[in-house]
Formats: sequence, C-alpha cells, structure tokens
Amino acid sequence: MRGVFSYVGKPISTLRDGSWVTAYGWGGLQRHQFPPPLGRRWLGTCEVPDLDVLPRRYPTARTVSFQAGFASDAGHLLVWALAGLVKAGLIASMTPFASPLNRISRWIEPLVSDKGGMFVTLEGMGRKGQPHRITWNLIAEHNHGPFIPCGAAIVLATKLAEGVKLPTGAMPCTGLLTVSKYLDALKGLEVKEVIE
Repeated sequence: MRGVFSYVGKPISTLRDGSWVTAYGWGGLQRHQFPPPLGRRWLGTCEVPDLDVLPRRYPTARTVSFQAGFASDAGHLLVWALAGLVKAGLIASMTPFASPLNRISRWIEPLVSDKGGMFVTLEGMGRKGQPHRITWNLIAEHNHGPFIPCGAAIVLATKLAEGVKLPTGAMPCTGLLTVSKYLDALKGLEVKEVIE
C-alpha cells in the first residue's frame, strides 16, 4: 500500500491519443464491468512501469493507460477522495495513511469480495482494415489474485532450470514468455481467462 499511496494525487505522464499528458494518481475515476462473477468495480489511474515500457515496445500505440481498484467500493472512493486532497495541495502525501488503512482493510477483508480481476483492452485496425477491439480478462476467486504476479517468476525460473539462455540484467520481461505459459504456471489456483 505504501508504494501505491506514494503516487496517489501526484502527477503521472501517460500517453493519450498520441500525446503525453498529465494524469493524477488514483484520479480519472471510472466504473468498469468485469465478466461474471466479478461485476462492476471502480478504477483509478496508476503509476506503473507499463506506462513507459509499452509505448517503447509498441511505437504505433496511441494511448496507454493503467487503472486499478479495490474490491470495496467504499475503500476505493475514500482513496479517490484523499487523492483529490493531495492534488489540491491540502495533504502533502498519502503515504502516512498506508499503515492505518492497511490495518483497517485487514479487519474488513472478510466482509468484502474475495474476487479480483484484471483486463487488457486493445483497440485498433483489424487485418482487413476494419476497427477491431478485444478485451482479455483474468478473473481470480478465493483471494487467489495476489498470487498472479508470481506467474512470471515461475515461468522464467522453469526456463532457467531447463537450461534456456535468457538475457541478463534488470529489464522488463516483455517478450520472454507467452500468456499460455503464464497461465500454466497458475494451474491449481482459482484463476480463469475470459476473452471478450
């Protein structure tokens, strides 16, 4: 939470319609409809490496955005409201709120949904020149969502154990693994892929 709260209400550079513009952490409040059984969730703008990595990897991309949200509507709207206070300069940072809000979230965790999800939407021109849109969803149940980021480490460790030569040094792992291999690493978890 401390990492997330460090950018809440602070300016973020994001690519929109071919131009770099300023957004604000946890701003851009919007509602997103996930496939069942997840349903509707509030989302806010996040500061993540993807905002820099994806435009470099895909130079024809015109818009790259990243949002996240809480399972609790009330929790999300509280952080969104506090982000507005940071943006207005009434609070210097949300970081001091991380520990107390983390304790509160642990108390109320049994009362909120144990389901989480993520989605990636791609829009552009199809193979025949027509507008095309696809949304890829990953839905987790039974609080298995926090295990999803481990998939990349599992796949890459397996490749190393098999003797596959991988690039060395710190870098994004884009292009080093496939979605199917990633999902294979999550077998045994309540995680499913939904393509719309």
